[in-house]
Amino acid sequence: KNMNRNVNLHDADEATELLFSGAPAASASPKRNWRRILMATVALLLLLGSWAAMAEIDQDLLSDYNHPWFLIYVTRSAYALALVVWFAWSKLSRDRSDTFPLGAFSWARYLKISTILAYVGFAGGYTWYLSLRHTSVAANTAIYNASCVYVFMFSVWLLGEKVTVLKVAAVLVCVAGVVLTSVFHGGKDAHVDQTVLGYVWVSVSALLYGLFETLFKYLATADSDRYAIANSFRFMGLMGAVSAWLMWPIFLILHGTNYELFEWPPHHVVPSLLSNVLLDFVFNVALVVFIVLTSPLMGSVAQILVVPTSMATDYFLHGYVLPWTGLLGAALIILGFLGLTYASHSR
Repeated sequence: KNMNRNVNLHDADEATELLFSGAPAASASPKRNWRRILMATVALLLLLGSWAAMAEIDQDLLSDYNHPWFLIYVTRSAYALALVVWFAWSKLSRDRSDTFPLGAFSWARYLKISTILAYVGFAGGYTWYLSLRHTSVAANTAIYNASCVYVFMFSVWLLGEKVTVLKVAAVLVCVAGVVLTSVFHGGKDAHVDQTVLGYVWVSVSALLYGLFETLFKYLATADSDRYAIANSFRFMGLMGAVSAWLMWPIFLILHGTNYELFEWPPHHVVPSLLSNVLLDFVFNVALVVFIVLTSPLMGSVAQILVVPTSMATDYFLHGYVLPWTGLLGAALIILGFLGLTYASHSR
């Protein structure tokens, strides 16, 4: 009876490790490699789907409720829900052990890391929201998605990312594709008051998001972490809790200086706001899981795939078709992503 129990526990531990491990693919068995590829594909599909849905739902959100700090505060604080997922999973795992399976990171260490990255991510999100009403749609999209260039530079510096001709070419092809697609997208900018400061905001946002993705991989993941994917939920949850606790005093400063007066959103905005919170949660959880399974550079370039995804959404929902130059840009984005995927795994 004890022998059967030990066998069952071993099988359960193996299944849990296959599902939540983030060990490097080079050291993994073929079965685990295929599991990693499957999980990365699911994360990518969730990332693209949630972004496309956000783009549709949130087109008029800022027009109806122009309170960037409140929007970023609510969406970031909602990341705390990831702790519910982690505790539910750890409860199942704890049935076979006397302690929570923390992997390579203690609560204290993760709290320090999540606090640092909460500020970086919050600043990146807020500056992006500030830029929306002061930049053209085309330029904002092109500049923001150029964050993959920053990720590449930070990854070389912090993660020892190997620089190859194919990787550099793939990143540049993706950026060229974004520029082509954005310029010929035909976005409506009639009500946009374009300013130099707006372009400064979106440039700072792109840099901060690139830094956030690289620091997450550098500080919050480890090759030795048996439960790297599960811990990505724990990290996201802590970052949400830290954001909710530390960022609310900014409301008082913004309100007191009349820079952004605090107002509760009107009733007709609440459904869009709640949808934004849910979709942003799915998008960012999928992103950090994808980064755990691949790399920050792959995660950053994968986000650029939202451009052709948005094009497909526009076509099927609104019947809008880009001119051939825009379609060429989308093809370049896909080609760059495939090139980077090959360069990252050919070794």
